[in-house]
Amino acid sequence: MISQQFLQHYNEVAGNHPDSIVFKRSGIFYLAIGENAKKAAELCGLKLQAEGDYADPIAVCGFPKSALDKYTGKLLRSGCSVIFAHDENEIERIRSISE
Repeated sequence: MISQQFLQHYNEVAGNHPDSIVFKRSGIFYLAIGENAKKAAELCGLKLQAEGDYADPIAVCGFPKSALDKYTGKLLRSGCSVIFAHDENEIERIRSISE
């Protein structure tokens, strides 16, 4: 289950970087939420899952840290910019190859 604190920080980062796909680190995984998850799942062939309330589910996808290079490369080659939020103060932006 995704915590409210996780969602709040994720939404803050995503709101500040609307032109990028945002992933937030959770343990050994990087997770994308909402529209970012839908786009990342489509571009990378990741499984899209639903979290939260049955009546109002949240789209989530992700990958393990060990696959970071693989999926970052796929997203960059597709023209996306990617943000990795590790914690409250650490954000890493990787721009698309075309930028």
